[in-house]
Amino acid sequence: MTYEQAIDYVNSFLQFGIKPGLERIKFLLEMLGNPQKKLKFIHVAGTNGKGSTCTFVSSILKTSGLKTGLFTSPFVLDFRERFQINGSMISKEEFVDILKYIIPFIKKMPKNGNELTEFELITVIALIWFEQSNCDVVVLEVGLGGRLDATNVIEKALVSVITSISYDHMNILGSTMTEIATEKAGILKSNGTLVLYPKQDKEALLTVRNVAENLKNKIIIPDLNSLSNIKFNLSKTRFTYEDEDFEIKLLGIHQIYNAITAISVVRELASLGMKISNENIKLGLMNANFSSRLEIVSREPLVILDGAHNLDGAKVLAEAIKLYIGKKRIIAIVGMMKDKEVFKVLREVAPLISDLAIILIIAGIVTVIFKWLKQPVILGYIVAGIMAGPSVSLVPTVSDPVNIKIWADIGVIFLLFAMGLDFSFKKLINVGITAIVATVTIVCGMMFIGYTAGNAMGFSHMSSIFLGGMLSMSSTAIVFKAFNDMGLLQQKFTGIVLGILVIEDLVAVVMMVILSTLAVGKHFEGKEMLESILKLAAFLIFWSALGIYLIPTLLKKIRRFTSNEILLITSLGLCLGMVMIATKAGFSAALGAFVMGSLLAETVEAGKIAHIVQPVKDLFASIFFVSVGMMIDPAMMWEYAVPILILTLLVLSGQVLFGSFGILLSGQPLKIAIQSGFSLTQVGEFAFIIASLGVSLNVTDKYLYPVIVAVSVITTFLTPYMIRLSEPAYRFIDIHMPGFLKDYLVHYTSGAMTVKHQGTWHKLIRSMLVSVTLYLVVCVFFITLYFSYVHPLIRKSLPGMEGNLLGFIIIFLVISPFLWAIIMKRNNSTEFRKLWTDNKFNRGPLVSIVLVKILICTIIMMSIITHLFNVALGAGLVVSSIIIAVIYFSKRIKKRSLTIERQFMANFQGTDGNGLSTESDTGSTLGSNIPFKELHLADFTVSPDSIYVGRTLKESSLRTLFQINVISITRGEKRLDIPQGEEHLYPYDKVTVVGTDRQLESFRTSMEQKKVERNGNGTSSQDEMEIGQFPVEGGSPLIGKTIREADISDSIIIGIERSTANIMNPDPDTIFKENDTVWIVGKRKIIKGLNKD
Repeated sequence: MTYEQAIDYVNSFLQFGIKPGLERIKFLLEMLGNPQKKLKFIHVAGTNGKGSTCTFVSSILKTSGLKTGLFTSPFVLDFRERFQINGSMISKEEFVDILKYIIPFIKKMPKNGNELTEFELITVIALIWFEQSNCDVVVLEVGLGGRLDATNVIEKALVSVITSISYDHMNILGSTMTEIATEKAGILKSNGTLVLYPKQDKEALLTVRNVAENLKNKIIIPDLNSLSNIKFNLSKTRFTYEDEDFEIKLLGIHQIYNAITAISVVRELASLGMKISNENIKLGLMNANFSSRLEIVSREPLVILDGAHNLDGAKVLAEAIKLYIGKKRIIAIVGMMKDKEVFKVLREVAPLISDLAIILIIAGIVTVIFKWLKQPVILGYIVAGIMAGPSVSLVPTVSDPVNIKIWADIGVIFLLFAMGLDFSFKKLINVGITAIVATVTIVCGMMFIGYTAGNAMGFSHMSSIFLGGMLSMSSTAIVFKAFNDMGLLQQKFTGIVLGILVIEDLVAVVMMVILSTLAVGKHFEGKEMLESILKLAAFLIFWSALGIYLIPTLLKKIRRFTSNEILLITSLGLCLGMVMIATKAGFSAALGAFVMGSLLAETVEAGKIAHIVQPVKDLFASIFFVSVGMMIDPAMMWEYAVPILILTLLVLSGQVLFGSFGILLSGQPLKIAIQSGFSLTQVGEFAFIIASLGVSLNVTDKYLYPVIVAVSVITTFLTPYMIRLSEPAYRFIDIHMPGFLKDYLVHYTSGAMTVKHQGTWHKLIRSMLVSVTLYLVVCVFFITLYFSYVHPLIRKSLPGMEGNLLGFIIIFLVISPFLWAIIMKRNNSTEFRKLWTDNKFNRGPLVSIVLVKILICTIIMMSIITHLFNVALGAGLVVSSIIIAVIYFSKRIKKRSLTIERQFMANFQGTDGNGLSTESDTGSTLGSNIPFKELHLADFTVSPDSIYVGRTLKESSLRTLFQINVISITRGEKRLDIPQGEEHLYPYDKVTVVGTDRQLESFRTSMEQKKVERNGNGTSSQDEMEIGQFPVEGGSPLIGKTIREADISDSIIIGIERSTANIMNPDPDTIFKENDTVWIVGKRKIIKGLNKD
């Protein structure tokens, strides 16, 4: 018989398949004299890591001078790899001789359909060879399972080893982890010793422990706490275990666990009397080689061979690929038996696309259902995340949450970018005192409630602080959608609510920075916190000012070259560029995205950008919300049901209480306050971002995230019902409120809504502080950027005095216009001139203010000169004073400064194409100072089939029918202010009107247009239209004239506040009287002119 014939003979037994059981091999070995009884064994079972552990153990034993047999399966290149003694394979001659010796005994076995299997035959060959070779010890690897595996024919082992247990061969071993672990534990014998792989599945570990304890086995599990100093590359891995340093050639962190399992085995053998030293262990581990276990077969190009063939093996392989190869392009060639979980394995090796497919498919199905149920889509995403997460096994789950976290982080960036696009600095200016006062009240109140509740429920100090931040943020997306769905967008209270949400968005961004600082420091440090806030303020001022100056100008210049594609790429590029700048400055990526969004909101292309970015934002934001759901464990939510219920009630009651109180405090009527408070009763998307921040910084308790998400889900679901409940709540309170309190509130709101004229000094000081602060921050930032980045480059290429002189010229050219503005700004203002001429005693303080500004500029210039030229302070002061004088008198610098300012103001004021700041599009409270409490602005779009199409305003009789005034008509990019009665209405005209909630609702119904559109960003640069007032003082030329006679152009008088009565929509023949306060809608410059006159 030749070797090839011998192999053919062995392979002929493959036809009998896999048949668990020991009766056949026992029968054959009995005829052969039971060679196994003359050998000592280390018996190794498990799903993954058996071969590597066997290789480590046998290498150590060989190094210790012991004749060591090794039986493993399967083979890679040579059938004889299965049979080794001291690292050498069985020879072909020995293999043939042993097989020829066995064949006669095989022929004597019964032919009853229970024939010997191929694995049983090769196990017998191995045992005979080891016995004939007089091996000191044999390392025996189980083929499949353990209890009924052919290797379990041995009666006892010196040490039994069970490596990592996972799902494999489930058609034979069982479908549950308990069943599989029980089969593996079947190799254990009474009063033996068991060494267990240190990172076992919990269910498997419990099962094996129970079996071992019942058999009175000594159980040894390597201590992972004794493992440290792990260092690795593509050649070797080093680690320290129990204060001893080791090195292995096999790659992968899992091989370290296999190695310490082998160390535990041989140390137990040493305790039994085998002579195995620490040096033997180290050398044996270092020399161990095992084919197809992350084996590098080529380095140029890099080719790695691995035998991963089940789910856990594929996970280990995927982790190793990330560890050693990273994000390089990989070509995977996969071959696998058809009984394996092929697709699950492939998902582990290349999980990104499959994971993304899973979450998008599940999200798509679930959100359709939620749409059908008329529930917010965000809730659908969260539910989809729960289904795709590890806690639910009904549907395919995501295999690599790390990849999804990357997508989710991108989602946060684009979510904040979109919020910034909806924000804009003009909206911040326009939201009015009502939104600011209410936001401060809500945030302070809810922060206190959250922190107190967290401490009361046993949350950690840091978790309680983060909880307060999360509870104080309502949801812009949910509230806006609820208002839109319920047809409430033209109501006055909705404008106030949206204004509050604008401020809350900004507060949330600031809060993220403060919480990050607090989390890193672990406790409150006043100085550090103040530094962080000042650094944030400086960052926002500088980049906002620079962005408003540069970005709108850039987009205007390239506008004729841009398509949607180019605009999308440019916008996202600017967004990610600001993200990079923010992270380099030590802030979050979310802050950078929000800032760039708010800057682009000031451009003429803002509406277009928001439109084309929307699909990108929707995709990544959906992944973010799905990732939020993936972190939720329903079991944990049930466990924390009581805290969830308590926090839900606190959000509902707290937002109603503090929201209503804050809005009342700002001077709004009780009804609007209650409606607004009830509308804010949900935990919003910023709470998820703050929660994610706490998780990433590892400072919050693990249960806080699912708890806050659960609270958000419940409160979001209840939002429409809370909004509907506000009307009955108001009626109940109005009926039961004591009369004196009701009178006080009426008096308070009337008083709060009367405009207080500011003193001239107050106006001058405030305007100077704003301008000086802005220009000072810009100067300091430019100087910092120069010395951080530009100066080192100049010094490198042009060292010495020449480089310093060039640097000074550069920085002088950059900051000189801003230094001129610091000195001269507001020195020639109306307030300055009035104070100068009214009283000579004012002149001393006015000159002092100018000198202080000059001193500030001198200090800035002196710091630059002394830093660059290392001159004495006195000389630096003299030179700086001369340079400041040059700046002061330079017409060129003055011209440049004024040009920059004009460009900045043009960009800042050119945002709204129609110039209107209406409640429906800004969420502002314009007109919140009007004594007619319900009056406000709103936009309506004329539908093509409206009854008003083709009619003139006079024919439509809008003022007669609905008591509303038409302020403007926007048609395309053109806007007609204060249109005359002969003006026609055309399809898609946007009509801006002023009226009360009831009047606007009647007009909306008549227009047959349910949607109130938010303001687009047009290109017109007309003056801002606004609601304002002017007093009719003694000596005014208006006294005694009628409104018709006064002929105030380009404006509409909507009311007169008089000591005896308030007149709304006064008749044109109404006569002006002394001390009247006239309320008017018109261009800002006209209203200012009337106030001056």
